[in-house]
Amino acid sequence: MAHSEAETPKIVHKVFTFEEGKKRRRETLSVSIPEVLDPQYGMYVWPCAAVLAQYVWTNRKQLKDKTVLEIGAGVSLPGVVAALCGAKVILSDNAQTPMCLENCRRSCDANGLGGVAVVGLTWGEVSPDLVLLPALDVILGSDVFYDPQEFESVIVTIAFLLRKNPRAQFWTTYQERSADWSIEVLLHRWKLSCVEVELETFDADKAELAGSSLPGKHSIQMMIITRKTDGVGPAGAQDQEVGRAGAQDQEVGRAGAQDQEVGRAGAQDQEVGHAGAQDQEVERAGAQDQEVERAGAQDQEVGLIGTRMET
Repeated sequence: MAHSEAETPKIVHKVFTFEEGKKRRRETLSVSIPEVLDPQYGMYVWPCAAVLAQYVWTNRKQLKDKTVLEIGAGVSLPGVVAALCGAKVILSDNAQTPMCLENCRRSCDANGLGGVAVVGLTWGEVSPDLVLLPALDVILGSDVFYDPQEFESVIVTIAFLLRKNPRAQFWTTYQERSADWSIEVLLHRWKLSCVEVELETFDADKAELAGSSLPGKHSIQMMIITRKTDGVGPAGAQDQEVGRAGAQDQEVGRAGAQDQEVGRAGAQDQEVGHAGAQDQEVERAGAQDQEVERAGAQDQEVGLIGTRMET
């Protein structure tokens, strides 16, 4: 019995209420999120999640009937808000942490969302579950840039998804923990663009959101990341086509240069041929001259013999 109690997680439900509009036309949405009293990061609602959920709520009309994937979902507040606002949502977390995946399902059950898919996606790995995802419109990720050692793995996964879905956007919130941490270099390397969204534009510049004490006094940034469309760099398919075309042009250029070399060599051979023909003409002329000389010598011999006979 004691063993069974030890395995039962201690769950506390936290309610978030999102509101918009005036009193007579106010729209509200209440979301219940079960938090597990466990040292794992994915068991709690973090400050970034409340800010991202507020952005989702503000843009709920844009998300209706859209396909949305939340990565590193944990207790899934932003994804659950998107699903309750009419989006077709897929929740994901590390494939190697089944407890976090169970958290995703628990949050869906707490809000009556029976049709939300939950998949295991490990950042930086191109798994069958990642490849088989349907076409996406929006990708959500709250506080996924919390460990610098994982930054590039997250960016690799996002770059892969945006390459498959060129018109999709990655909506993400980031908590500033160190001035030395940055994803700018990684975004440039993987040909991604980033636009910062000011918190006051969606009423998230407050210490308390959705009736909770989050995000508190933490410094949170909201960003939208998309795939670069200028075709610069080796990551784009257009660039690969250009690269292949350039390689073909280089081959043609090299072939043309070789043809020119052959042409020049042929011209030189023709020149040599002409010179050889002239030499042959000279030789033939010389031979004829020698014949004439021999004939003259013979005539002289005949003349001397005739003179002697007359004498």
